[in-house]
Amino acid sequence: MSAPFKLEGGKRLQGQQVIPPEMFHHIFGYLAIENESFLADVQACSLVAKSWVPVCRSYLFKEVELGPHPLNPRSLDRSRRLAAILKDHPDIANLVRHIKFSSFAASDNDLEEVDDDSLSVLFGMSQAQALRLHMTYDFDNEEPVPYRSGVQAFGWRSLLDRYVAANQLTTISLDGIRDVPLLSILSSSRLEDLSIVYCHVSDMPASSLPSIVGKNPCFTVKNLKVEHTTNLTLPLIGLCSGLQTMNLNNITFVEIDSETELPFTFSFPNLTHLGIERVRGWDRQLTAENKQPTFPAVTSVVIRSPNVDSSFPQFRTLRRLDLE
Repeated sequence: MSAPFKLEGGKRLQGQQVIPPEMFHHIFGYLAIENESFLADVQACSLVAKSWVPVCRSYLFKEVELGPHPLNPRSLDRSRRLAAILKDHPDIANLVRHIKFSSFAASDNDLEEVDDDSLSVLFGMSQAQALRLHMTYDFDNEEPVPYRSGVQAFGWRSLLDRYVAANQLTTISLDGIRDVPLLSILSSSRLEDLSIVYCHVSDMPASSLPSIVGKNPCFTVKNLKVEHTTNLTLPLIGLCSGLQTMNLNNITFVEIDSETELPFTFSFPNLTHLGIERVRGWDRQLTAENKQPTFPAVTSVVIRSPNVDSSFPQFRTLRRLDLE
């Protein structure tokens, strides 16, 4: 059904109707299926008529990229352009759901500066639910990029600080970061999906674990993916009792001092899927304390490597087992 034509004086032709907004969503839903040019198609649609613009914007600004351009690794032109758009059209900020930041820069100081007005706009997308940070580095000759709190310059560190503190994220994905502040991230009360790949978790003194556990924190994460990550502490994972899926790949858990007493048992009552590949230290420190993890609801287990502790727990509700 086409948009209505207008006669002189703004009168509409009888018998013509405006396309209902919900129909646009159905149309764009079909356009999005396996369509690499989807955003270009939606952008073209936004030029057809003013009545199409609001719906098109909800797709065009659903996900925004704030990192520097790969061909100009210091430039933050994309971030400044987005800030300018949001200043002119504040309502667009409420359409943003996913924020991405990719960079080759080892330090935020290597990036161009962003003015304070733009910073407040870029940090104020209150409906954003997902934050994805991807740092690229030379795996053979470099270490992951280090995190530091309190960085004022615009970049991935300040984005992580501001949006974790805002307590609005349901999804966080980190790739190529050293000293990940895992405890503060897990403490986000709305977090459901967490992915950590090629990272190094910040040090946590063993002496602080009993006090953390004693506070009985209610971590809300439901889906956890950790790959090629070092310095991970098993008790922190044990506090994620609401997990539904957990995938671990190339992980060596940090061994906890045998004198450190942890006043809780490792139980995952809601976990239904467990994927494991080259996981070491899973029960080495727990067997001596009779704190073997329990999985009363697991129905699916995928083991992609034999490098798993021999005393791996039994699964009484298992329906699917994949050995790859």
